[in-house]
Amino acid sequence: MTVAQTTLQTTLVFLQKDGQILLGKKQRGHGKGKWNGAGGKCKPHEWPEAAARREAREELGVAAMHLEPVAVLYFTQQPTIDEYSSITTYVYLCREWEGEPVNSDELSDLTWFDITAIPYETMWEDDTYWLPQVLAGDKVTGNFEFDGDYRMTSHDVTINGADQPTLDIPARVEEILSEE
Repeated sequence: MTVAQTTLQTTLVFLQKDGQILLGKKQRGHGKGKWNGAGGKCKPHEWPEAAARREAREELGVAAMHLEPVAVLYFTQQPTIDEYSSITTYVYLCREWEGEPVNSDELSDLTWFDITAIPYETMWEDDTYWLPQVLAGDKVTGNFEFDGDYRMTSHDVTINGADQPTLDIPARVEEILSEE
């Protein structure tokens, strides 16, 4: 059986305060057991920022007041295994929110980590190549390829590039329209 290679649109949100970011352990689905921010799939016709706000509400119990777009990450997997074999992820930092973060059925063991002590060894392998730059204030574009066992086989990261596509709204509109 061949899995169709369509690009899944996803978001990732990191709450940040006082030199720390909030991470939780993924409790189910793609990345189960790994430390990560809140995030998930964009629904059909849903803008990435709206999806990021929804995911922050669902997974952390907070209302994101301001989201800063900081990265666009492209992931591919060879061989193609499932819907996660081709992903575009829009990454946001959130420094203003309402409510107190709480565990959910998707993200638990919520912990504030100093940005100098992030547990990269228990996160996705690609995080070490882009997250430190984002936390240092850079905008990032990354391309990452994984094998069938979710081991990274190649990567390319651009920091503050001249052609930085950070949330290219016209392109996203075209993607949404092509999903119909």
